[in-house]
Amino acid sequence: MSVATYTTSLLAFTPKVWTEGKRLCSRSCLAIQCLTLFSFARRVEVDRARRTVTVRKRSFWFLSSSRTVPFDRIQHIDYHYGSQTTSWSLWVGKQDEVEWFTVSLILDNREKVKLWTFFGEGSVRTGMTGVLLGDDDWLDGRGNQEEASRRYLSALKRFTGLELQGGRPRGGRRRRGDRRF
Repeated sequence: MSVATYTTSLLAFTPKVWTEGKRLCSRSCLAIQCLTLFSFARRVEVDRARRTVTVRKRSFWFLSSSRTVPFDRIQHIDYHYGSQTTSWSLWVGKQDEVEWFTVSLILDNREKVKLWTFFGEGSVRTGMTGVLLGDDDWLDGRGNQEEASRRYLSALKRFTGLELQGGRPRGGRRRRGDRRF
């Protein structure tokens, strides 16, 4: 994190989320679609009236798939946090990271249906020691991926009436953003 941090959506890849009546709709962000030359897209619709979740994917411009899951088959919502170090210093350790928050549905047969991964720049608190000894920046930017994932979770819980259950990341330590509710 350096000495100070700021949060911006420009440093995150998150889906666009909106509601249409009794449906919670979301689609791949435009930046991801542009980076893949529009060869990849995902759309998720949670329909409260029909009590279904539909996931539509397009890969390589023409390969499409669609899956509809009834609410009755869903056990719970799964929420996981992961991160990867991108900057390291011998004096202060980890200085920067990218992080991601994955939202999935766990079905009655223990199958996992991934809905979205919210991905972006993270920040690590190093303070003045990191700035002076670790060659860290004074001001560190971070994406809004955690906040966006929590807003989506809240809406998903409201639309489905399901509870959230998250596990621990690999390595067994509970991390920020990886909580059981």
